Amino acid sequence: FNKLNFSFDFMTKKNTDYVYNCYPIFDWKTEDIWRANSKFNWDYNLLYDIFYKAGVPIKKMRVASPFMSESKSSLNLYRVIDPHTWAKLCARVQGANFIAHYGKQLNYKSFKLPANHTWKSFVKFLLDTLPKEVSENFKMRFAQSIRYWARVGRGLPKNIVNELKKHNIQFKLNGNLKWKMNKIKKIWHPYWEWECFQYGMYYHSNIYGYDQNECKEMYKEFLSDLSKFEKAIQKVMEHWIISCEHFLTWDNINRVAWIGQSSACYSMQLSSIYKAGFHLLSINKQKQANDLALHYLNKWVKSYDKENKLIH
Repeated sequence: FNKLNFSFDFMTKKNTDYVYNCYPIFDWKTEDIWRANSKFNWDYNLLYDIFYKAGVPIKKMRVASPFMSESKSSLNLYRVIDPHTWAKLCARVQGANFIAHYGKQLNYKSFKLPANHTWKSFVKFLLDTLPKEVSENFKMRFAQSIRYWARVGRGLPKNIVNELKKHNIQFKLNGNLKWKMNKIKKIWHPYWEWECFQYGMYYHSNIYGYDQNECKEMYKEFLSDLSKFEKAIQKVMEHWIISCEHFLTWDNINRVAWIGQSSACYSMQLSSIYKAGFHLLSINKQKQANDLALHYLNKWVKSYDKENKLIH
């Protein structure tokens, strides 16, 4: 028995001493599933038949929460295929009907500022239209975001900076990020070679004996202990060579977040599904954890650049 997998099979995960979770269709494609349904006459959710009759391509059929980011654009289908359930849903979830109408066309560029409003006054107007509890929740999120980004900021592509200038949005340039000045060639490895994958970083299961909230609290406490966090980062970069090469050469992902998640997985076998524990930290603790991860990211990129000379 391996520590995490049965016989080193990446499609298994140890649950207890002699119990393993198995995922036999982990790497199947959508077409593989429907071929198997046809060949073996398996039972399946008949909602898929309705999706098919509605003209939905098989790769876009989803039987899941209708309010996940991937589902919002197709929310209008629920109204068509099951109007009775849809009526109950609208009565329970505020804004459901609005998203069903406009979910496909709404993005930050589609909004136009109404006459006689500034963006600040328009936001205040919209907040006043919400129930008090919902409005207070948004205000809290805005305050946290403003405090964080006003102090820390972030790197943005030149086209976004030019667009900010075009719309006369005030901002301050803090210079170029050192690890952005030279662009490392992206390195790709298949997921079954990632050490983080083999270690269970992407499994959707709790640590045995702990519930989901307790796991999130463990994630928070891990990031709070900077000494423990730093040692785990060092171990990840020393032992997870393939994972680091795959994820840390891709600058279009949040590499700082990946360092935090992979370190928690290495040190405590915590899956990345508990990453929301980061938001349980205070703003100051979040900054300390991010700064530590960013320090090691810069250090890794500089060392990797020097050793491999993969600049283009």
